[in-house]
Amino acid sequence: MSARVAPEFLIEVAQQCLGSGTRKKQRLRPSACLSLAAQVLAVDVGLRPSFLYDANTAGPEQLRLYLRKLREAGFLSHVLNVLAVDGNVVIVNVDLTVLHMEELLLKNTVAVIDVSQSRARPALAGPESRVRELTQTVVDDFKVGTLVEWAHSPWNFCTLFGVLLGFPATYWFDQERSFENCLSMTPLRVTTVCARCRAIAKDFRVQLCSFSIPEILTSATRAEMDNWTGKMLDRFSRQTAFTDLLISSKTVSLPSVTL
Repeated sequence: MSARVAPEFLIEVAQQCLGSGTRKKQRLRPSACLSLAAQVLAVDVGLRPSFLYDANTAGPEQLRLYLRKLREAGFLSHVLNVLAVDGNVVIVNVDLTVLHMEELLLKNTVAVIDVSQSRARPALAGPESRVRELTQTVVDDFKVGTLVEWAHSPWNFCTLFGVLLGFPATYWFDQERSFENCLSMTPLRVTTVCARCRAIAKDFRVQLCSFSIPEILTSATRAEMDNWTGKMLDRFSRQTAFTDLLISSKTVSLPSVTL
C-alpha cells in the first residue's frame, strides 16, 4: 500500500507543479488536487492501465515533476510514464497497459464501435478500424523503451484512447470523411466506477472512470463487458488503497456527443 500523506501535501504539490499560470484563480482547486491524486494512485496500484489528464493545460514535463514528487513522498510505488498523444497527456502504467493490450490481441477483449456520421446508428466495426494493427504498434513501441510521445497520424486517436484507458469498448469513426459521429440522441449505457480512497482520507470518494456503450449494442458487447467487470473486481481485491467499490450504470441520451 502507498504511504499515507497529508491531503494538504497533495494539494500543495499539485498546485505547485501543475499551475497553468501565475494568477491564483488558475491553480487547481483543492478538490481537484485530491481527485487527481486518487486517479494517479489508481493507475499506480493497477486498477486501471492509464489516466487521461484534463484538469488544466499542464504539459508532460509538469506532470513528470508532479509524479516524481508523489513517488519521493512514498505515495506512489511505481515509475509511471507520461505520454503525449496528439496534444493530450496520458499517465500510463506501462506494465499493466502492455498486459491489457496483449490480451486484446490474443482474445479480442475490446469491442470497437463504428459511430461514423454516415451511419444511421452505431454498429460493431469491421477490419477498417485497424484496431489490432494499432494495438500491436503501441505494444511494440512501449517494449522498445520509454515512450514519451505518440502521434502516428494514420490512427484514430479516439480509438487509441479507449484502448489505452482500458475500457471494454472503444469508438471508431471514418476520420477521412468526417470527425462528427452518429451518437446524437442515441441512448447510451454509461458505466461509472467509484470507490473510497483510504490512502487520502477515510471518507474521500472518487469517480475512477466512466465510459459509454450504445444501448442497442449492450447484448453484442456483453462478453467484453463481463470480462472487464471480472478484471476490475479481481484487481480491486488485490490492493488496499481503495475500498467500497461501486460499479453503476444508467442510460442517457444527449443532443451531441463529443469524442
